[in-house]
Amino acid sequence: MNKDILYYIWLAESFSYGSMKPMQIARNIDDLHRFYENLDKEAKLLGLSEKCLSNLKKMKLAACCGILKKCQKLGVSVVCFDDEDYPEKLKNVDSAPLVLYYVGDLSVVNEPSVAIVGTRKADSYGRKASRKIAADLALHGITVVSGCAEGIDMCAHEGAVESGGRTVSVLGTSLEKDYPSGSGALKRKIVDCKGVVISEYAPGTETAPWLFPIRNRLIVGMSDSVVIVQSPEKSGAMITAGIACECGKDVFCVPPADIFDSKNDGIKKCLKDGANLLLDVDDILETYRFSKYVIPKRSLDLKESKKGHVLKVPDYLQNLFDIVDIDKDLDKMSDELQVSINELLPMLTELEIMGLIEKVGINYKKC
Repeated sequence: MNKDILYYIWLAESFSYGSMKPMQIARNIDDLHRFYENLDKEAKLLGLSEKCLSNLKKMKLAACCGILKKCQKLGVSVVCFDDEDYPEKLKNVDSAPLVLYYVGDLSVVNEPSVAIVGTRKADSYGRKASRKIAADLALHGITVVSGCAEGIDMCAHEGAVESGGRTVSVLGTSLEKDYPSGSGALKRKIVDCKGVVISEYAPGTETAPWLFPIRNRLIVGMSDSVVIVQSPEKSGAMITAGIACECGKDVFCVPPADIFDSKNDGIKKCLKDGANLLLDVDDILETYRFSKYVIPKRSLDLKESKKGHVLKVPDYLQNLFDIVDIDKDLDKMSDELQVSINELLPMLTELEIMGLIEKVGINYKKC
């Protein structure tokens, strides 16, 4: 554990989340402990304002100890800016957090990665596109980054883990919060698949709407490019796209299924402004040429994960997989399993994403 971890937490928590001030201070001092012990003198040498000094004096180390205790109780790991494990991709972000809280394998952040973001109110087309793109990227060894919000984000995480890939979930809340409600199972899957769930918000931080757009800079910072699947003009996804453009990172947009639907207004604007049209995951792979990481698509056996292990049919999909046959339409499978077609379709999509079945006309067959 970093010997100055308490002082890093103290400095980070002295200012609003997203502020550049903690990083500016940390980069201009050699010893955080000495800085804390000689605050008035050190602050004067740095030319800090009275307001900054007041913020630093208000934050107490006892409160930081409380944060560390919560982390230990919750099994949350902590990484500070000068630790070797701190993500390299974030070190050049001016407003990068001094402290990150996470569960899982943090090293995945440094791998080739693509962010997938979009509206919480995604329709079936948007959800399918998000899952499929994430699954294809994961099968090519690309890490999928998203924000674990309802809709497009969660579908991206699900598509990645269901394909045996790794994904980074950058939360807009502290780690112990059940947000979105019932997302705990997905977060555990992400960690089980050697991914990571990460937040700059200390355990105990009260959830607030303004925290969500702030974390979008981290989604961009941890990604090599950004994919917008479905988004209205005023949304967190558009904020993410704007940050990506400012950082010189390419933005890809999935073409809208309905150009008159307002949930696609953001996509239309991005495309008019010069974003890349995404028709296939190869559009991303060809642009970035992750040559030493990518498994050539034409030789990839979709029934295998990137580690070469045959994908096992999940228990809750086994009965459906057993009856899939080219001669059976949706109605026959629905009758046989005694489930509605509305329940059946998402299950078939999961099997299709995993490469265990494929669609032939309106029916399906095993691969």
